[in-house]
Amino acid sequence: MRTLLRWLFAALVLANVGIAMWASWYRIPAAPQPKRPLPQIHPERMVPLLLPQIAPASRAPTPTSARKRGSATVVTVTKVVAPPVRQCFAIGPFDTVSEVQQAGAWLKSAGISYATRTRVDKVASSYWVYLPPLASRAAAMRMLRELDRKGIKNHIIVQQPGQNYAISLGLYDLPKNAHTRLAELVKKGVHAKQQIRYRSRTRYWLDVEVVQADEHARLQSRDWGAAGAALQDTSCAPVPVPSASPAPKSEPLPQASVTDHPIPEHPLPVH
Repeated sequence: MRTLLRWLFAALVLANVGIAMWASWYRIPAAPQPKRPLPQIHPERMVPLLLPQIAPASRAPTPTSARKRGSATVVTVTKVVAPPVRQCFAIGPFDTVSEVQQAGAWLKSAGISYATRTRVDKVASSYWVYLPPLASRAAAMRMLRELDRKGIKNHIIVQQPGQNYAISLGLYDLPKNAHTRLAELVKKGVHAKQQIRYRSRTRYWLDVEVVQADEHARLQSRDWGAAGAALQDTSCAPVPVPSASPAPKSEPLPQASVTDHPIPEHPLPVH
């Protein structure tokens, strides 16, 4: 009887152990959980934790940018303004001070700033037909008699430093008249020379800079009241660096001065 009870007790213990093992080892698998989206990472906004004093690098500004403020999105629009287009012109030339002053007065009344500039040009004033200097006055007298024999008139001996004993055959204002005289002399067997006499002439210009697009047509159609004065395109000067000192005031216009080169002193009339 005792042996039967022992086996019954052992069977109950084994049954309890088996139930305990089954309860702890076998489980119904749980339903898979949905995957959560990974947070968006902005590397440019990341700052090392060991260097809190370093601020994140700012991005280059864009015409349109958006940022979140709380639950709303704020859109910032940056307006890009193009710099004005510079246009530079030169107006001239003007031969007299009064002409350039009248043109400057009109520009001032039109609200256009300008600067006055002068330039000295070398222009032809006369054309001299002559025979080169001879060795002596006696040689020059013999040449005059030879010219008279050939029927050539209007001649005189020049007595002037650098041209002593030259034979002047005419002084002309126009080059075509001097060329006609030379051709006549060649036909008569006399090979003369021509010398162009120059004088200095001061001329005036107005330098203008505008930024309005319609100013070019306005200035182009303007009658500046001087022969040959017109509008010419020029390159703009570099923009100066601002300084604390005031800009220099414009100087008054210089008076025009004309210096003639010396010409042979003789009573021959100018043709």
